[in-house]
Amino acid sequence: MQTKLIFLRPCSPFHLQTGGGDHESVDLYPRSDTLSAAITYWWFRQYGKVPGFPEQMPFRVSSLFPAITKGSKILRLLPKPTGISIDPERHPHKVYKRVRWFDEALFEQWLAGADMTHFLPEASDDPRLKRDGEILVADPVSDSGTGPLLKTDARTRVTLDRLTNESTPFHFVRVFHSLDILLWFYVDLEPEKEERFMGLLRILGDEGLGADRTVGMGQFTIEHVQPVKAKTPPKRNSYQYNLGIFNPLPEEAENINWLNSTYQLKTRTGWVSGKTLRRKPVPCIIENAVLFSETALKGNMPCVVDKDDELIPEEKRPDYSVYRDCRGYFISCKRD
Repeated sequence: MQTKLIFLRPCSPFHLQTGGGDHESVDLYPRSDTLSAAITYWWFRQYGKVPGFPEQMPFRVSSLFPAITKGSKILRLLPKPTGISIDPERHPHKVYKRVRWFDEALFEQWLAGADMTHFLPEASDDPRLKRDGEILVADPVSDSGTGPLLKTDARTRVTLDRLTNESTPFHFVRVFHSLDILLWFYVDLEPEKEERFMGLLRILGDEGLGADRTVGMGQFTIEHVQPVKAKTPPKRNSYQYNLGIFNPLPEEAENINWLNSTYQLKTRTGWVSGKTLRRKPVPCIIENAVLFSETALKGNMPCVVDKDDELIPEEKRPDYSVYRDCRGYFISCKRD
């Protein structure tokens, strides 16, 4: 497979509901399982089938992350890796906790195994802290603009009970990205499928990603695409940094050294598009995890709605099974 780095420009607010019972719990940036599901949906709709689905997908995507534009320059941001130790007497915990993103130069230092104590902020006025302290950069003169990367607003809406006509209010959260922000992601792609993938991505940009697409949410344009040098395959007994939503296969879970890994868990749920049918919850490891594994990690594509599930009422049962892409997206990294 070849690897591409794709930049998107948001054209409207996003509503990326996490699958809970309300509309207030949202993802601030599209995650890999959301993007993969949307591309897969349009692939089926346009071409009838996805080659190799679900075991041997022709593409693998990371989650989407912000990049700051300044003229022709782009400052790409990556999630702060888990497991970096700080000296509480030297590095204020609250200051470091507020950092969510590393710039690309700092991330490359961490990826190569650098001693991060030289880079961590020692005060809230450290010149390497940018955008309200959310970003830590390697070079204090890096121009990253001002203000928050995104803003949210909550609007009150109501649902009407079909029987009693009783109204129930709820808050609907929208996410607005700053005008100088692009969204970027990696895709590993079979070369012969690139034209088809990019065409589907353009359709998705017009149609919208996430919820409330009928009122114009989640729209974007493709800013530019650039090839990426092939990633070094993870070596045996190596650390792997995750840039996607990951649920391990049973045999992979046995090969991961959990005591030497650092990670956060999140249960991914949701609804089947166009149906009042909830997907089975899947516990996942989210972005910025660092996992120590004896083998390269492939990840799982669990079935979250089985079309042959007899527990689903026949009138609700879909004529297809639904899967969640929890394969993650991994980069090898050096650790002591």
